[in-house]
Amino acid sequence: MGYSYDMSGRLACDACGSTGKTRKRTCPHKVHYAGGGSLPYCYPSALCADCYATRKATLHAGCAERAAARTADEAAKHARLVAGELEVASAFGTWHATVPEGWVGVIFRGTAANEAYRLIAADHYDPTSRRYMSEYPDARPWSDPMTTKAVTW
Repeated sequence: MGYSYDMSGRLACDACGSTGKTRKRTCPHKVHYAGGGSLPYCYPSALCADCYATRKATLHAGCAERAAARTADEAAKHARLVAGELEVASAFGTWHATVPEGWVGVIFRGTAANEAYRLIAADHYDPTSRRYMSEYPDARPWSDPMTTKAVTW
């Protein structure tokens, strides 16, 4: 989603299209992240004063619950990382010089710059449902991929 502007560069209202007295209405509900920091739950709507007045009561109606749920997920993630768990940070396919055919090279990271390098069978690697190293018991050690030169010029 993007914003619209008139020829003078003034922000246009998402609802009625008027410009001049339109501003971005930031979500008051925040998500607090495991790595620190927080951000508003949803993208700010561009609304003029009239449209904001008519939508104010419902503009962020569902955001509080969703932001709280997301913050709870982040708190659970933080607890796992503090307990020593490592999370998927990067993955490399067979195009990488040190990843064998049929495998995925994965870098796992935790807190305090803990890192581990593992090879995971390509048909078992699924970062959408398995984000942590403990969820890949069959992973094999992988030499540090950043010290190996993939291309020689």
